[in-house]
Amino acid sequence: MKLSSVFLVAQRDYGAYLGAWGFWLSLLTAPVLIGALIFAPMLLARAEPPRALAILADRAEDAAIVTNAFTTRARADARDEIAGYLAAAAPQVSAAALEAFDRAPDRATAISAAREAVARVAPRALAAFPNPSPRYRIVSAQNASIETLRPRLTRADAGDALYGALNIRRDAAGAPTIEYWSVNLSHDEPSLIARNTMRLAMQREALGAQGLDPLEADRLAAFSPAIAQFDPRPSAGEGEVTLRQRAPFYAALALAFVLWSVVFSVANMLLNGVVEEKIKQDPRYAAHLHHSG
Repeated sequence: MKLSSVFLVAQRDYGAYLGAWGFWLSLLTAPVLIGALIFAPMLLARAEPPRALAILADRAEDAAIVTNAFTTRARADARDEIAGYLAAAAPQVSAAALEAFDRAPDRATAISAAREAVARVAPRALAAFPNPSPRYRIVSAQNASIETLRPRLTRADAGDALYGALNIRRDAAGAPTIEYWSVNLSHDEPSLIARNTMRLAMQREALGAQGLDPLEADRLAAFSPAIAQFDPRPSAGEGEVTLRQRAPFYAALALAFVLWSVVFSVANMLLNGVVEEKIKQDPRYAAHLHHSG
């Protein structure tokens, strides 16, 4: 077969692939589906009401520590959401709004303070200003026990239903054990938050037993090294890797995804083309396919 004939066949097939609506549909819908799988849980988590959570403890200070951890987390989540929105919608007021947020004594006041700072400088940005709700709502569990809370833990449709309950017990040696009660068996985030909080509390207690001031124990627990990545090549300038230098990696990842989409979207058309050519060359092939089917 001449090279020109091969080129004509390739040109025909290439045009057929580009003209097929299935090719463009698969190419466009795949990124949408992947994006939905990534961002849909985040959007649903923001849309759902706060999850009611009860905290029980043998020691009142343990309950207070864990409750404060959820309060701190809710405030940090709200700050992150507002910071992300302002970075895209009104970067000129982002620093002032976040500073006002940080000065406020509690979460609700902090959100209002950030909103007021935006209203003074960029009122148009208030149109879509986030109003984040906490992921968890701590309900009063005074004089309660797991047995008395069981009905509220198993009634999902009741007004006083609980999403979960944390029971922090202390053994004879004073070591804590965290029990997480919930019918949502695949979700353990509350227990992880409580575990991290109580681990810091245990470290503080151990350091305090050695005569170290609690504030100094907190300062030591907050130690964390900073991480920076550098490029040793002379062309990298100062050497620290920036987002622009990482761009080729993300571009290659995107192109690999496009290649993957193209291969899998045209595989069926390629197979159909091969079958058609076989049938044209030998009608007995069609009879064989019909008999096999």
